[in-house]
Amino acid sequence: MKDDQIVSTKKSDKHSAELEENCTENKEECINPHDYGQQDGISSLGAAILTIKGCIGCSFLLMPYIIKNLGYITGTVIVISTGIVYYHTVHSLLKTEYQLCKQLNLKQLSYVEVAEKTFQRSPSPLNKLHTSVRYLMYFFYSLPTSNASYLVLIANGIQSLIRRFNMNVRTTYIISFEIVPLTLFCLVPKILDILVPYSSVTNIFTLMMASATIASSTIQRKESVILHPFGDPYSIPECVAKCVKAYCCTGIILPIKNGMKRPKNLVSTFGALNAAAATVISSYYIFGIILYGNYGDEVQDNVLLNLPANSYLSDGINILYTSSLFVSYILAFFSRFNNVWAGSFKDAFAGRKYEFVVEYGIRLGINMVAYLLAVGVPNLAIISALAGTASFIVEVALPSILELLSVTATGKKKSWIICKNLIIIGNSPKMKNIQITREKPPNTPPGRDHLYLEDNEECNSHNCGPEEGISSWGAAILTIQASIGCSFLLMPYLMRNLGYVTGTAVVIFSGILYYYTIHSLLSTKYKLSKEINKTRLSYIEVATITFQKSQFPMNKLHSFVQYLMYIFYTLPSSDAAFLILIANEIQTLARRFDMNIKIVYIVTAEFIPLTLFCLVPKILEILVPYSSVTSILILILAIATIISSVIQKKEFVHLKPFGNVYAIPECIARCVKAYCITGLMLPIENNMRRPRRMVSPFGSLNMAALTLIMFHYSFGIILYANYGDEVQENVLDNLPTDDYLSDGIRLLYICSLFVTYILAFYGCFDNVWSGPFKEAFAEKKYKSVMEYGIRIGINIIAYIFAVGVPNLSIILALAGTASFLVEIALPSILELLTVIAHSKLNSWFICKNLIIIGGCLVLFSMSLTSCIEDIIVLYSS
Repeated sequence: MKDDQIVSTKKSDKHSAELEENCTENKEECINPHDYGQQDGISSLGAAILTIKGCIGCSFLLMPYIIKNLGYITGTVIVISTGIVYYHTVHSLLKTEYQLCKQLNLKQLSYVEVAEKTFQRSPSPLNKLHTSVRYLMYFFYSLPTSNASYLVLIANGIQSLIRRFNMNVRTTYIISFEIVPLTLFCLVPKILDILVPYSSVTNIFTLMMASATIASSTIQRKESVILHPFGDPYSIPECVAKCVKAYCCTGIILPIKNGMKRPKNLVSTFGALNAAAATVISSYYIFGIILYGNYGDEVQDNVLLNLPANSYLSDGINILYTSSLFVSYILAFFSRFNNVWAGSFKDAFAGRKYEFVVEYGIRLGINMVAYLLAVGVPNLAIISALAGTASFIVEVALPSILELLSVTATGKKKSWIICKNLIIIGNSPKMKNIQITREKPPNTPPGRDHLYLEDNEECNSHNCGPEEGISSWGAAILTIQASIGCSFLLMPYLMRNLGYVTGTAVVIFSGILYYYTIHSLLSTKYKLSKEINKTRLSYIEVATITFQKSQFPMNKLHSFVQYLMYIFYTLPSSDAAFLILIANEIQTLARRFDMNIKIVYIVTAEFIPLTLFCLVPKILEILVPYSSVTSILILILAIATIISSVIQKKEFVHLKPFGNVYAIPECIARCVKAYCITGLMLPIENNMRRPRRMVSPFGSLNMAALTLIMFHYSFGIILYANYGDEVQENVLDNLPTDDYLSDGIRLLYICSLFVTYILAFYGCFDNVWSGPFKEAFAEKKYKSVMEYGIRIGINIIAYIFAVGVPNLSIILALAGTASFLVEIALPSILELLTVIAHSKLNSWFICKNLIIIGGCLVLFSMSLTSCIEDIIVLYSS
């Protein structure tokens, strides 16, 4: 690399301190970051063009609607002042980066590095947050929701054009076609330099589109259009939030600056940033005010909807708009890639032979995640709204926080800087709340504003759900994701032990029997909630109250049952197992690139983001889209595994119709444990808008049960047919070790395990917290402290199990043994006690529950015996 070209190298804390000390003692050794640019970098004009393109994506189409809501006087003030304030925060970020580079004697930094190092150098206790800030920003930029939105917008634009020619192509097909050229373009090195001419052309397209839209609105203009000078004052916060999101380009500004020939030309008085800011603000305002003047109150939130449907002018505008979105997608991609790659990853892999592989793996990964979000998430608008909400913190408030911390750390406490930053930071949460708050429907009866309940409908546990709860489809998706976990990989091995005839009967029969016990639990909960007039009950509460209301002497056991269940759910052995499984697969992938990382380090690294995700409130609602994506990933994984097995299949595979008879009880136990999600079923039902749709004949539970049984059976029988007696206990062990298809399968498996971990955590947390703890601390000021203490505690226990227990498999076997009683036998016991307490002694209920309980006790005793034998063998050796 040439001498003048930049290599952004991350320094260790000690080395950075030495550089800063040398720079302080000898001014000649200090470097001015503005004097070091890329030799073949971007010019000032190119930087301005890229900044304009980064801002003007699709948000400018919203400006007429904003001015309609605000009125032309208020709208003028809001649009212009919001732009000025936002671009001032961008200047604050660039100034903070410049001062930090001078202090550390570095030439350039990425946004993530600026945030991390600023927090690291800030006063205590904020300096302890630098690692958390870095990982949160990595998480934010690793989820390309804006790219997914662009994919959907481009597909919608193409689809509307195709329909003009009486052709109907699905949006998912269009997205699948467009992702290929976009991904290939995103793999190009020095992508910003290449994007300058493309951005110039698409900026001209945007100008032509705006002019054509204004011309069309002038043709459609009515003789009298009523314009309001002032709009609804209650809409001001929401409109300010939308304006800020329209201007937002924080993530791309530092990559542009770092790629310039002369970085100081970006921030000078008449530099690229100010020129771009003036252009964007004036364009937004002129476009908004003219179209509002032409359309008046008829203007739509997307002004293209006001255009005539069947018009060549509208088609031309649509083509120009769709073309400009392609470049907006690539700029949004580069913003995310640069912030993920230019920090720890680039420095960690610099000079290594697989640096190229990791870099392009991240490029491909971001595009694939965007594609999966676009085609696999049914409610992408909700995810985009959540990401937009988070962007107010990361891309609007954070630059002001960094400037404030930087000023505080240097001791230059200028009152103007402190005041204006506090004002910006203080208003960001208000804008954030606007994005996620839903207005209460008009004429809502008192006391029913939190329920999804129709008028004249009795409130019970089957129809009183939270208004913004999970849909029936969401409940089915969560049930499928929680149940699939990692146990489906065991199905071919079970088929091998049982034979394809016996295996078919056992897999299907075990699934039907298990999900029948879930119906029994939900039925018991429904009856109990009607008796005690309480809509939401956790599994522990159902068990405790059922024993309490049962006849003597069973009613004396309620406290004993309660504490046993608390112990069971407070020891998150399944979470510990998921941590180990994720670490093992990551280690296998790392060894493909000649890297040998200890399991403990991998577990520690994955534990942090998982714990942070587990602290999110209303986690089940957020997990629905993630579970949708990971369920699709598991389906892809299963198909890829089957393809790999077909490739490896021998000419003759001997299949047995019947296996070892003595293996049947063990295989039934493993099948039942593979389906087992009892602890999570009541939390899912309690968070549904319509809980009755969980247990209806064509409801969420039956849909999920049918899907899971068929998936487990199909996956097991096909792979057993391909591998025969060579199938391993974990079918991934049958895959070739040095094969890119195997690597892809393992990568998909890792992604799905992350979501399964969080679902398993929530099953434990809800059962521990939703009982006496929640009621005991309901009215106390430290309720949140207690709740989040339990969340963190469960994760820490799982982490300690994963890294500190030498023989975790025995602990897992014991926990699995206990699960036969707690999660399989107990629902039948509760239903039996409920029937006896109401003196409704139906022989069918008694017989089938006694059979299930007896079978569980047999499985429990066999599993316990096996565990004791393993312990004796371990300690005797």
